[in-house]
Amino acid sequence: MEEDKVAPYDEPLDEKESAYGTAIEVFMRFYNSPDATLDNCLKEFGRLVRVYRESRSMTQSELARQLFIGRSWVNRMESGDGRPSRNLVIHLGFVLGLKTPEVNILLYLCHHNPIFKKRGDKGIKGLLLL
Repeated sequence: MEEDKVAPYDEPLDEKESAYGTAIEVFMRFYNSPDATLDNCLKEFGRLVRVYRESRSMTQSELARQLFIGRSWVNRMESGDGRPSRNLVIHLGFVLGLKTPEVNILLYLCHHNPIFKKRGDKGIKGLLLL
């Protein structure tokens, strides 16, 4: 009888959920870590942007067109060579259809201030809007 039960996590994640799980994993690895140098964070930021872009079946050119930037800049972001502005990261989140906690992770990795739910929120609780 017990063998008929299916564990809730046996089903494969769809690509969007998988991308979010990757973002949480990266964030937890870098939050208050000595490894969270700007260079390391930008490399992880680029990896996450690529994961999110590919999970939406977008090319670099399509993403660049929607962000009103050049494809080479998207390439630089994904390779960790460029640090986008806070506004560009927020616009990137909008274009990719990300939720606020996901955008906050990207902002954190670029060493920008996150979007808080209310004034005074700090730490993980405020960053992930818990």
